[in-house]
Amino acid sequence: ESQWRVAGCDCVEMNALYRQAVESAHEGIWVVDANWKTTLVNPRMCEMIGYQAKEILGRTPNEFIDPSALPQWDALVSRREHGVGESHDFIFRRKNGAELWLMVSADCTVTTFSPDAKPRSVLIAVHGLSGDSAITG
Repeated sequence: ESQWRVAGCDCVEMNALYRQAVESAHEGIWVVDANWKTTLVNPRMCEMIGYQAKEILGRTPNEFIDPSALPQWDALVSRREHGVGESHDFIFRRKNGAELWLMVSADCTVTTFSPDAKPRSVLIAVHGLSGDSAITG
C-alpha cells in the first residue's frame, strides 16, 4: 500500500486536500526554493502585500521587505538554513508603498531536503500584525 494512503485517501485526494488547505488558509503561505526564489504564494499572502501571485513568483521575499529590515531578514535566512526555527516581525512594503508589519514564522516552516541534506524548499507561514483593514486596504 502506498505511503501516501492516509485514512483511505490516495495521493490525488491528499494533494487536493493540501491545495485546498493552503489556498483557504487565513495565514499567508510563501514557499521558496533552495535559492529563496518564490515558487508558491497563497491568495492570503497576495492580499496582504497587494501583489498578484504572478508578480511574486520567481522573486525572493526580501524584495518585499523594507530595506531597514534586510539585515534581520538575512540573519533569519542564515539561521533557518542551519535548522534554527524562530519568529520575527518584519516591515514589508505593499505594492502601493504602504508599510506593513508581518510576523514571519520560521519556526513553523516545513523544509524539504535533497539527498545531500541541503534545503530544497521552505514553506513559511506569515501572519498579519497590522489588522485586517491595514492589510486589505
